[in-house]
Amino acid sequence: VTCIFSVAKAGLYACQDFKFMAKAATLVFAAVFLPVVLIARFIFVSATALYVASVLPSWVLTIVFLWRLQKNCQKMLLAGSGQPAVHEVSMGQI
Repeated sequence: VTCIFSVAKAGLYACQDFKFMAKAATLVFAAVFLPVVLIARFIFVSATALYVASVLPSWVLTIVFLWRLQKNCQKMLLAGSGQPAVHEVSMGQI
């Protein structure tokens, strides 16, 4: 999972989708990591639960990043086919 996460993250870097990555990471931290680590600490009270709590955000972000990378690739393929792309960035906006 770590290797796939790194590849998906690098793909989004190449797409310059930094804003999405920051929003997704913040949301996963608040909606996944914090609740799961609190549950692991106060309900399960085991090393295994804390391990799962620490790796679960990476697993979730892997799925989210792969989904976004697929959407970005679809947009790029549409742009290459002569159809207008949904999201185009000019150099003046960067």
